[in-house]
Amino acid sequence: TPSVDFVNQYEFGIKNRGDLGGGRYTMELTLLKGDFKQSTFELSATRCPGGAGGCIIDAKYKSSGAEFFGTYQNGGFMLVANATYSKAKQLGGGATSYRRASYMPDLTYTVSANYDRDMFTIGMAATGQTSVRDDPGNIYPGGTIFNGNIAVRPMENLELGLGVHPRGIGEQQ
Repeated sequence: TPSVDFVNQYEFGIKNRGDLGGGRYTMELTLLKGDFKQSTFELSATRCPGGAGGCIIDAKYKSSGAEFFGTYQNGGFMLVANATYSKAKQLGGGATSYRRASYMPDLTYTVSANYDRDMFTIGMAATGQTSVRDDPGNIYPGGTIFNGNIAVRPMENLELGLGVHPRGIGEQQ
């Protein structure tokens, strides 16, 4: 039987661009509300009643939240930030009430800053999310991953770079 997924989503947003402190900025904010139904074929014995052999899993979700995207550039400096906040809920198996959706964080975000000149670029970034919950209800902590980068251009058509990606805050060892 072919799978059919249905999505109803409504969004309202604003965008703004302008000058700020000698540089240029952009800002976008979007409010969202939606619901969707998803059908998937699962081969896993742990998720299919009766063991391996496969089954179709139908799931219904609803969500509301907001998305933000912004940039700021002043000379060689560039800042980019985005974040998505969502209260995603999943209809429980055979139930009529919704619960927190599995494997979906409430907040995801990224912030990066770079400084670029003719001979070099240096930058830092942070990417993270809040905790997630699995199907049985176990909670896994969120965290943030930080990284840095540097690139030098000693001559035309040659760039040497180094990226550093240490463990983030909240990551399990």
